Amino acid sequence: MVIHFITLELDRLSSPEELHRSIVAELQKWGDPLRWAITAVDPDRQTVHIEAVITSSSEFLIPAKVTTI
Repeated sequence: MVIHFITLELDRLSSPEELHRSIVAELQKWGDPLRWAITAVDPDRQTVHIEAVITSSSEFLIPAKVTTI
């Protein structure tokens, strides 16, 4: 098992429930999320920045900032 720290930028959605589902679905593409947090919101670009710690069975390359712990 490998632990990764990743940061993502996603479009801000209209409802908190929709945003939550979108974040979890995006993180699950790369592994099992241990924890995540919205760390910034850009109101001009209508995006949110997420930092997460996930586990996966192997190394991977994704279009996000990744640090393997």
